Amino acid sequence: SSDVCSSDLRLFRITDDKGLIGFADTLGNIVIKPQFKFAFPFENGKAKVTFSGESKDVPGSNGEKHYWNSSDWYYIDKNGKILK
Repeated sequence: SSDVCSSDLRLFRITDDKGLIGFADTLGNIVIKPQFKFAFPFENGKAKVTFSGESKDVPGSNGEKHYWNSSDWYYIDKNGKILK
């Protein structure tokens, strides 16, 4: 069969009009609806995400570099399920 295993899917970050981040596949289908404040790309089948936090300047970068500060990071799988 030509079915592609879901773990082989490449997911890309997308942003909605509220600035929330979700993930879509290569065809542009939304796989995980935008809901995260910040999200890192998928790596080894999981992505690091958070529902809260703020973007801060890296000290000494003159506002050119930023990092995401949050006390609540989670990992999700490619179905959007939070991994314990």
